[in-house]
Amino acid sequence: MGWKRKKAQIWVETVLYILVALALIALVLALVMPKINQRKERIIVEQSIAALSVFDAKIAEAIDRGYGNIRKVPQFKFTRGQLLINTTGDEIVFLIDDLTAPYSEPGVEIAQGPIKLKTTKRASSYLVTLRLDYHSPPIANITFQGRDDVVKKFPRTSKPYDFTILNNGTDPSNPDSLPQIDITESSSL
Repeated sequence: MGWKRKKAQIWVETVLYILVALALIALVLALVMPKINQRKERIIVEQSIAALSVFDAKIAEAIDRGYGNIRKVPQFKFTRGQLLINTTGDEIVFLIDDLTAPYSEPGVEIAQGPIKLKTTKRASSYLVTLRLDYHSPPIANITFQGRDDVVKKFPRTSKPYDFTILNNGTDPSNPDSLPQIDITESSSL
């Protein structure tokens, strides 16, 4: 009968060790996962800044090369956030919502190259706004598919967007007019 008791004790000890090991793994994951997710969020913001910088460079090329110049922004893909082309404000905005930690000091707009970055505190999360402003200082009049009175929203999607940027030139009757930059999306999502 003693050997059965010893065998039962070994099983109880084994189960206890497994439970302790699982508890330690859960504790480590509970401490490490938020940091991993915050790092992933920072990488997403940095990738979005890089993608928006490419978009801005293509617009600058179209402006520099003059009337009729066409530039492509192929394969513009983002896994989180939303792209807005605000033609009434002559700006391109990228919003990344539901971040668990601030990317920068909340409420303070900072310039990162041509991009203006601002983190906003929400109830239980943060919103990062990346903005290319072509209105102040005046650089270009932004239109979307020929319209200057829209705010076109592009949600995240599994397929990339393909944008075309066309310099429609300035108004010949107004010597102070800015180049009209028309953006179209042609990936037919």
